[in-house]
Amino acid sequence: MIVERLDVIKYDPLMLEFSTGTSHLLLTKSLKRFVRDWFRSRQCKRGCRFEMLDVVSVHNSVFVAVQRLCAACTDDFLTSVGGQFPQFTRVRVGEGAWVEGPVHLRLAGRTVTYEDDRSECVSDFTIVNRPVTVDEMREFIAATGYVTSAERIGNGNTFNANVFLEVMRPEIRGLQQAEFLSHDDATEFCQWSGYRLPTEGEYMVAALVDDAEHDDWSDDDDALKALIASGQIADLGRSVITDTRVGDFVVVRSGPSVVKYRGWRKRFRSRRLVQPNAPVGTIVRVLN
Repeated sequence: MIVERLDVIKYDPLMLEFSTGTSHLLLTKSLKRFVRDWFRSRQCKRGCRFEMLDVVSVHNSVFVAVQRLCAACTDDFLTSVGGQFPQFTRVRVGEGAWVEGPVHLRLAGRTVTYEDDRSECVSDFTIVNRPVTVDEMREFIAATGYVTSAERIGNGNTFNANVFLEVMRPEIRGLQQAEFLSHDDATEFCQWSGYRLPTEGEYMVAALVDDAEHDDWSDDDDALKALIASGQIADLGRSVITDTRVGDFVVVRSGPSVVKYRGWRKRFRSRRLVQPNAPVGTIVRVLN
């Protein structure tokens, strides 16, 4: 079985695409049982958490979605599957590759509606279609000597060493989005790099198709990927720091990266108020 690893592999969740050349529904059922049994019996020395999300058949491929599988366990799993299922000729490991350098998207302004039914008119703006990476933060710190809030506080997770990066191969960690950053960190980085933080309204325009709910869509749908690729919406991060203030607090949008979650108005509040030095988010840049 040929293993094809994408340039950057997202491990949370990890997507594996097994190709057979022909459609095999019975093979999918067998693989699902095998995956479940393999996870139950596997003991990871690094303590990574196993959770099989789903195994589905699409045309001539079988997709396996796994939550938080470390690199070592990924290699062992692929070897086990290849030995058990010789029908698989190829496997693609990962979810997508990052594009080198900023990708600027010019978005038309419009009116957005928040969870509490407030409305805001947002003007046209240009945003970068991905969060700041670990390598970009390293470059900023090397040039300025800046110390991030998480490093000053000493909370255990920093942009350069955290639970998300530790399960990845060292050579690809720098290409991942930089997390555990604060509003203070984001402001300093943007001033150094010639950008600014998005407002909460700009985040909503960049991240949402419209103000209606799309309960039938998921982040993996081809339609959403096409909208991201064409620049109609942005693929943002888990917790995006904005430049909107509420008293002494700043707003972090930790919710829909593309569309609103099911029941977002009631159960999945994606708006958080945090202290400016709280290391909780990722940096998304807007051109001044």
